[in-house]
Amino acid sequence: MINIIGISSINGDMYKKYNIEYDKVEFPSQEIKVKIKNQRVRNLNRILIAARLRDEKDLFELMLVKEALTTNMKDKVEYILHLMYTPYMRQDRTCSSGECFSLKVVSTMINSMSFDEVRIYDAHSNVAELLINNSINLGKSAIFKNLLPWKISDTETVVLSPDVGAYKEVNELALKYKARNPVATGFKHRNLETGEITGVTIHGNLTNKNVVIIDDICDGGRTFIELAKLAKTKELYDAKSVELIVTHGLFTKGLEVLKPYIDKIYTTDSYYTGASNDYIEVIKL
Repeated sequence: MINIIGISSINGDMYKKYNIEYDKVEFPSQEIKVKIKNQRVRNLNRILIAARLRDEKDLFELMLVKEALTTNMKDKVEYILHLMYTPYMRQDRTCSSGECFSLKVVSTMINSMSFDEVRIYDAHSNVAELLINNSINLGKSAIFKNLLPWKISDTETVVLSPDVGAYKEVNELALKYKARNPVATGFKHRNLETGEITGVTIHGNLTNKNVVIIDDICDGGRTFIELAKLAKTKELYDAKSVELIVTHGLFTKGLEVLKPYIDKIYTTDSYYTGASNDYIEVIKL
């Protein structure tokens, strides 16, 4: 999904916004063409493009939209891309000989559009910010600014980092929002040949606490399910509840697989298109 807003300055701090729409035609060959509809909008200073890129088709559509804007908007305009979800951001390195560096390819495509600024929403690692020109990363403090302060600082809450890789960021959030209890850490155990998760362990005291897991992406949710099951095991950790705060909710296995183990989910509309309800709260970006 791609949304476009044009901004023109009127006087000083005064400005006017315009929704810029485009038509998309898909041919039987699955090739697409886009056309800017309101080309008569003039005197723009800035164009904001909010892009929720689920896959490479969305990325190519963004490239067509940017080309159409650049060609048809005659004003000298500053282009700012809000990259709500960055495809392939987890493929931020090569792990063996012969592998492609997928995030580098995606970054090259984004850089070819020559944005003046790219705002990445909660990148999986700092590699995206290093590869994408003129980019800044908006982290969880900005995205969940109305949720994290009261959720983390509650006396009954223990924040759980899902793995060692996430610990630094999660611990910084706990310090920033004055967590009352030490951060707990999850450890994944994998089959080294297949990469499959064979089990998890948790370091930390969860007894009679409300556990809040914080992470950037929920794909199928296997790690979070295993952590929640373990956290609620009475003879081991005996947590009262387990909640999940995750920026990018892919939920590729659906929410039903999570419901028996996760009591509440907080996510954004960076990828997830469903509405808020009693089980999941969706924060609009």
